[in-house]
Amino acid sequence: MTDEPIGDGGSRFASRKFAAYMVSNLLMKILIFWAMYTKQDDLIQMTLIITSGCVDIGYILGQAALDAFLGWANNLIHRVPSPPAEKPKLPAPVEPG
Repeated sequence: MTDEPIGDGGSRFASRKFAAYMVSNLLMKILIFWAMYTKQDDLIQMTLIITSGCVDIGYILGQAALDAFLGWANNLIHRVPSPPAEKPKLPAPVEPG
C-alpha cells in the first residue's frame, strides 16, 4: 500500500498515513479523557498518556526520516555532473642510447 494522497491533489493533509495518524491521535485523546472522567486507576491513565506520546514521537520521527531520505534521493537524482578532469599528460618516452 502506498502513501498516495486519497484526495484530488498532492496535499499532505490528504495522505493515508496522516489520516491514520489523526484517527489514532483522536482516539487516544478520547480514551485519555474517558480515563480521567471515570477516574480510572493511575496506572491506566499513565499508560494511555505514555502510549499517546510514543505514537506522536514515532510519527514525527518517521516523517523527519522520510523527508531526509527524499531530500537525499532528490539531490542524488538531480545532481549536476562535474566535468571530467583532464588526465595529466605524460612526458614523451626517451629513446635509450
